[in-house]
Amino acid sequence: MISFYIAWFFRLLTEDVFITGIILFGLVFLNKKLFKNALFLILTGILYSYALKITFQIPPSQFLNIQGFALPSGHTLTRFIFYGFLTYHTESYRHLKWILFSILMLGVGHYLIFFRFHNQIDILAGYFFGLLLLIFYLYLMKQTKTTFLTTLSIFNTALIIYIFFSGFPYSLQLTYYCIFLIALASQIFRIPRQLKN
Repeated sequence: MISFYIAWFFRLLTEDVFITGIILFGLVFLNKKLFKNALFLILTGILYSYALKITFQIPPSQFLNIQGFALPSGHTLTRFIFYGFLTYHTESYRHLKWILFSILMLGVGHYLIFFRFHNQIDILAGYFFGLLLLIFYLYLMKQTKTTFLTTLSIFNTALIIYIFFSGFPYSLQLTYYCIFLIALASQIFRIPRQLKN
């Protein structure tokens, strides 16, 4: 019974609505630049995850409660990059922040297995590919703003083109891509503060 409550707790912490709330709260009340980058990253992660799924085309086990392709776990991948990104940019609590991040990621894996959304291989693949994307993204952020935004745009455009020509349904991914473009345009065409006054 306690396993059920633990699974539900971590499920609530990682629901789309909760993550959207964190991003909106961060954009309005905390660090706008950090949370805008977190938004870029999670939208990229969604496209990246779907592109990986249609590349591997590994069907879920008959015992799992999901449709489509299973590997990698999109929930694991996107939660890994989102919370990993925020953990990386948290300046205090050097060791504690990584311990909490590890507990959160283990909790995500637990709830996905408990509710039979994924198996261990799907979750491990989500961690692995999430780590690759997070490293790539953090590297990009160290480049100039123009290089960062250009490379990110090219990467996301390549992903949506790949998804489009794969022959699989892509309407939801196209929506995420459009949100990415709108957020990107607001970053590129931001009105300087001097002009606002």
